[in-house]
Amino acid sequence: MTTTKFDPMRLPEPDSLGFFMHPDVPGEEEDDDVAAMLREIGFEFSTVCFDIDADETDADAWFDDDLTTDEMKAIMVRWNPTNPPGDGWILVSKYDTESGPLALFVRPIQTEAGG
Repeated sequence: MTTTKFDPMRLPEPDSLGFFMHPDVPGEEEDDDVAAMLREIGFEFSTVCFDIDADETDADAWFDDDLTTDEMKAIMVRWNPTNPPGDGWILVSKYDTESGPLALFVRPIQTEAGG
């Protein structure tokens, strides 16, 4: 059975905070160069920042220290990140950083001819 890299059918369910990572995203350590690893397998990436992409009410609420785990998950589940410009992007991860949540999109590296 052949599987396609970043097959959306293999996207895991969100965790207790609403985050997820596709199993094809390379790297296991925090200091891994995921961008280089993606290029090595023929993909480019783009990230979308929650605080500028999400609903303003949810973005403001996210940074409230009094949010419960259930409230955080509800906010993340509601956030439908905007695709980066161009065709072929696949959402492969929502994850948290020191600056707030990010969405990671990937697509096969585009050539000058558009494919």
